Amino acid sequence: MIAFHREMIAIHKNNRELVEGSLLRLVGEPYLVSYARFTAEDCTVVAINRSEEERMVNLPIWQVCDTKSKSAFVKQMLTTKDGYSKEVVEYDIEGANLRITLPPVSGIVLRAK
Repeated sequence: MIAFHREMIAIHKNNRELVEGSLLRLVGEPYLVSYARFTAEDCTVVAINRSEEERMVNLPIWQVCDTKSKSAFVKQMLTTKDGYSKEVVEYDIEGANLRITLPPVSGIVLRAK
């Protein structure tokens, strides 16, 4: 548990938009919430699935970052009932949206690349 908190603190310290950026809710549905913290240069997205079911989510990232200059989002952290993962995974931007699949009872932190 201490290692997880250290990792999350490092993510917070290394991503200026999480400290100084604007906040915008992207998706709000039963058992699902997503928001972005962003500046003119950087964007981080957080999505949380509280459902016991896997969820496919379309995040309208065009609202918070320039989809012409950003090609993908990189996973910073994924949490599940079984623990957490910092494995690097890229999610390509599709048009003006970011499509991700969230495992049951999970949360993900993604940063624009």
